[in-house]
Amino acid sequence: CLAAPRRGQLVQCASGGADGEVRAWDLASRSCVWRGAAHTGPVRGLSLSRDGASLLSCGERQVKRWRLEIAASTGGALERADAGHVVPLETWTSDGSINDVDASWHAGAAGAFCTAGADGVVEVWDAARTSPARRWTWGSDNVFKARWNPAEPSLLCAVSRDRACTLYDARAKTALRRTILGMPCRALAWNPREPTTFVVGGEDGRCLTFDVRSLNRPRLIHEGHVGAVADVAFSPSGLEFATASADRTCRVFP
Repeated sequence: CLAAPRRGQLVQCASGGADGEVRAWDLASRSCVWRGAAHTGPVRGLSLSRDGASLLSCGERQVKRWRLEIAASTGGALERADAGHVVPLETWTSDGSINDVDASWHAGAAGAFCTAGADGVVEVWDAARTSPARRWTWGSDNVFKARWNPAEPSLLCAVSRDRACTLYDARAKTALRRTILGMPCRALAWNPREPTTFVVGGEDGRCLTFDVRSLNRPRLIHEGHVGAVADVAFSPSGLEFATASADRTCRVFP
């Protein structure tokens, strides 16, 4: 799994491996500038904090926060760290397995994040608490992704194995809205410049663009892949997005 910065941050890219190790990369020099042995099993999800000073990782039933040290002697570059000398700042444990984690975009969120897990569970966490601040359960299938809206601090979206795409309000005890798609979707991304719009990537190789004000039908359908779409990411301008697929290709859609 990969995590990319949302605004001007020192970390250009972070990756999590099947060996449980998390790494931060300097793309210009193509070198690893920070690494840590995060989990005993595969790293399922990564998310950089709003200011880029810390990194969230999830695996098995745990979410961990890691500090990305900045060395003054390197002119603002990340301080190189050995995996054996890195310990998490904080650790949170869920009742079930966790498939994904996403940090809030908003400055007033005080480290809030959401997780997507097994048995249809989506949870919102407050960094100051050891248990989730809000928990929703709908169905019994895996929830693949959960993502915060970039403009509305309490709105998030999730996609799951039962072909559902669901909107949640962190202030409400029940889901806001839910639509059933034609296939399960494993990828999800909000448009950072048009925050009423999001894209999901399906196992049939298609990507669907939705407007939160009307989930009855997709606004656009993007075709081209012949394998399942594994991930979706928008450009900072919001004018295009990139996809990665099981057919071993990456594509850019306007």
